[in-house]
Amino acid sequence: MLSLLDVLHLIGNYPFLLEWFCNRSLLRRNASCSACGTPMTVQAEDVIDGYIFRCSNCYKKLSIRKGSFFSKSKLMISEIVLLINLWASGVSQALKLLNINEHTGVDWYNFIREVCSFYLINNLIRLGGPGIVVNIDKSVVVK
Repeated sequence: MLSLLDVLHLIGNYPFLLEWFCNRSLLRRNASCSACGTPMTVQAEDVIDGYIFRCSNCYKKLSIRKGSFFSKSKLMISEIVLLINLWASGVSQALKLLNINEHTGVDWYNFIREVCSFYLINNLIRLGGPGIVVNIDKSVVVK
């Protein structure tokens, strides 16, 4: 997990942040125009993330978030990164620190939990092994 300082450094350099996400396949690096099939290029634009894909042939635009984890959010990607880091750190005041309303914060916390659950269900981790003892606490968690 990245430290809070690493996260602040990452979100302070937006082009680097977007490249970091592309390198981890969280955002697409390229796209083709749905109208004419021409490869689209990333260009600066006055949108929430500062960049879009644009077709050089027919000038059609496409969000860099299209088809990604971030596609339906109105939060900036940097806010989402900070929120996820605070969630993973167990910081209960994340919503206050980020000035995000409770409804949006609860939605994101639930979404993050679902993504983590999905990953863990599909990528089972073997506990223990030869010569390794695993102790399991009998805790019960109830809503």
